[in-house]
Amino acid sequence: MLVVENLSKSYVKKRVGGGSAVMAVRNVGFRIPTGETLCLVGESGSGKTTIGRCIIRLLEPDQGSVSLGGRSVTQADSKAMKRIRKQMQMIFQDPYSSLNPRMTVGQTISEALQVHGIATSPDSRLETHRLFEMVGLSSGVSDRYPHELSGGQRQRVGIARSLAVRPSLIICDEPVSALDVSVQAQILNLLRSLQADLTLTYLFIAHDLAVVRQMGGRVAVLLHGELVEVANAADLFERPLHPYTRLLLSSVPGAGPRAVSSERRALKAESACVFYDRCPLAEKRCGEQKPILESRDTGRLVRCHLV
Repeated sequence: MLVVENLSKSYVKKRVGGGSAVMAVRNVGFRIPTGETLCLVGESGSGKTTIGRCIIRLLEPDQGSVSLGGRSVTQADSKAMKRIRKQMQMIFQDPYSSLNPRMTVGQTISEALQVHGIATSPDSRLETHRLFEMVGLSSGVSDRYPHELSGGQRQRVGIARSLAVRPSLIICDEPVSALDVSVQAQILNLLRSLQADLTLTYLFIAHDLAVVRQMGGRVAVLLHGELVEVANAADLFERPLHPYTRLLLSSVPGAGPRAVSSERRALKAESACVFYDRCPLAEKRCGEQKPILESRDTGRLVRCHLV
């Protein structure tokens, strides 16, 4: 089980004469039981990828804790992290830039197997072929370089690389956003099949709600680094509760929230709801008191005064 508690991360925005801190993630917490999927959705810049990178410690969080299977990730030293990284891996958004162009894709997989002591040099090639077959590639791709493969094939290589160390958790960071729609469906079907066969746990990061609907599981909606709603995918799509979630699902450009944003933006304070300057339902208290994430239905969390 993955447990994330009070995770926060800020970046320094550099300017001439000084800089200021920008909160990318603010006190985020959630749990993903073994073998299940949590889809993290929100607009670009909402902090989705930052959360994924903090969990796997490609970025160091400012505060908060992450644990996997009862073992602390945030408190682990470099030696312990090497062991933990065998349990958690990441599939990156761009399958081309995430692969080394100077290595064949077979060498990329073999390197991971040898570094983590899973297979020696003679055996790693056989294991690489097995991994490629698992993700729907022929063993013949082993001697090809990334530029010789299609986008879908490269992403399958990325998935094979993440499976090489036999992890229990995989963070999927927009794994299909750079692919054609027809290829997207194939990759999503592959991910679901692998999850069922290998009992994998997924943190699935996406902005495309059609992709999220296809993945299923639970959905956590992120806005300006804060969770505003968490629910089962079926419940969320059938009856969204938070105004921001409704706006995401309606996807209607030029809706009411834009008409009031400029008026409220000047009044928005740190203590206000993160959606206050865009919400068509906002009241005075929404701009004065930040709502807390609390249960509204069984297993459903919402951060809103009006729900």
